[in-house]
Order: sequence, then structure tokens, then C-alpha cells
Amino acid sequence: MDFFEKLNKKLDEGYKLTDYSCPICKKSVVFNPSDKSLFCIGCNLPIKFEGEIIDKEDKSKQVKKDEVESNSASKNESEDYEIIKKDQKSKEQSKSDEISNKLSKKLLQGWGMLEESCGVCFTPIMRSKAGEHLCVNCGWTKMIDPKSQKTLAQVLDEEKFADQKRQDEEKFYAQKKQDEDKKNAEKTEKNDQKQQNQLQQQQQTTQNSQQQQQNNVQKYNQNQIQYQQQQTSQQQQPQQISKNASMQQLDEQFYNIMMGNIIKQGTYIQNQIDQSIQCNTMNNMFQMFNEQMKQLIEMKKQLNQSYYNQN
Repeated sequence: MDFFEKLNKKLDEGYKLTDYSCPICKKSVVFNPSDKSLFCIGCNLPIKFEGEIIDKEDKSKQVKKDEVESNSASKNESEDYEIIKKDQKSKEQSKSDEISNKLSKKLLQGWGMLEESCGVCFTPIMRSKAGEHLCVNCGWTKMIDPKSQKTLAQVLDEEKFADQKRQDEEKFYAQKKQDEDKKNAEKTEKNDQKQQNQLQQQQQTTQNSQQQQQNNVQKYNQNQIQYQQQQTSQQQQPQQISKNASMQQLDEQFYNIMMGNIIKQGTYIQNQIDQSIQCNTMNNMFQMFNEQMKQLIEMKKQLNQSYYNQN
């Protein structure tokens, strides 16, 4: 709990804000009207001044003395009471003279006496030319710029407002940073998902290409079997067509078909390479495309070798 939260809590409990500060922590002091006590918000402790301590000691001595007197004869009670009363008046007069002497010294030093009084001891407040406010009896001090013409309450309000403003700014920038981090995380996640989708698409394309190559090989084998069957059937007919001419015509037709497929497949692979370069995924796809090119080259060699062997 910070200073202002503690101060607001005390004010809600019925305490009143005074016009002076704690001589130790320089924080504001509040006054409890119910028991006439003072409390320092900064130290979180009650404040006791020298006069109160002396009074308490006097009261304790008086109680002890009363106990002794209660055991004495009743004829001495009135006399003892008069003595105690005179001592009390003497102490009060001595304290008043001491305060007057302190005020006189401050006036001689150039201090000014304000119309305001201390909220605790009701002693007139002194002010220096530098703007320092002082209670000569309680001993508290408070610096206020004389040019500002501001009261202590106004200064405390400004300090409270400045502290609240600082807290609001810290919360604002913390929330802003949190939103930016969340936005960057979402952007990174989208980019990763996009790259993953592109990689899956390229893998699917590669699988389709391999399947197409397998289909072409199967088609080639089927054509070879069909060609052999046709040759066998033609040998059984009375009028046979020249074997070399028929094989050459069929091989040229199949060779042209297969070469066209190889060229299309090579063009497709080159387009995939260009697309991979643009998407910065060349490192992932380079080995796969290299294997496909090797298969196409080997396929072309086998096709050429088969064609020329048959011719």
C-alpha cells in the first residue's frame, strides 16, 4: 500500500490532514479528533512531542503521589492539591515563556509570523524568506515556494496528482507493450503457418509429380507389351507388314510422346524451383528437385537407348 492509499484510508477513518510534516520522514501528519492524537503516514507510527512526554511523566508522578497522599491524613489533602496546582501552573507558564522566546528569536532573525496556527499546539506558524514554514513548539518544518503562493494542502494535492499521473503512465505503457508483444506473437504464428502450408503444398506437388512419372513408366511398359502382341498377331496373318517399318513407326510415335512428357515435366520442375526461390524455401526443396531431375535424365537416357536399339 503506497503513501496516498494509507492517507486516504486514515481520512476515511475520520482523521484530518494537518498543515505540517513529520520531522523524521517529512511526510504529512494526520490528526485524530477523537483522542487528540497525531499519526505519521510515512512512518506508520503515532507522533509524541516533548511536551506530551513531560505531561505524561508529570501525570504518572502525580498518580504515585496521589496514592501516597491517599494513605495520609485527610487534613493534608487540600494542602497537597494546592502545591500540585501551583507546580502545574508554573510549568505551563514556563512553557509559554519558552515558546515566546523562540518566536522572538525567529522574528529577530528575519522570519515572519503568519496568521495561521499549528493544528496541534495552536502556536503561530513562522515563515522564512526562503519559504520554510516552522512551528517553534512542535518542531515540524515544510518548504513552500513563496512565489507560488500555494498552501500546504495545495502542495500535497499536487504531489498526489503527480504520483497518480506517474502510476497511470506506467500502467499505460505496460499495457501498450503487452499489446505489441501479443500482436508480434500473432504475426509470427501466422508467418509460420503460412510457411508450413507452402511446404505441405510443395510436398504434395512433388508426390503428384512422382506419381505421374510412375504412370508414364507403366504406360511405356504397357505399350511395349501391346507392341509385342501386335507383332505376334501380324506374323500369323498371310500378309505381314514389314517388322522394321512397323516398329520404327510405333517407336517414333511413343518416343515423341515420352519426350513431350519429359519436356513438360522439366518445365514444371523449373517453375517450382523459381517459386521456391521467391518463397525462400529453396534450401528445403533443393534436394527433392535434384532427385527429380536425375530421374528425368535417367528416363530420357533409357528411352533413347531403347529407341536406338530397336532401330
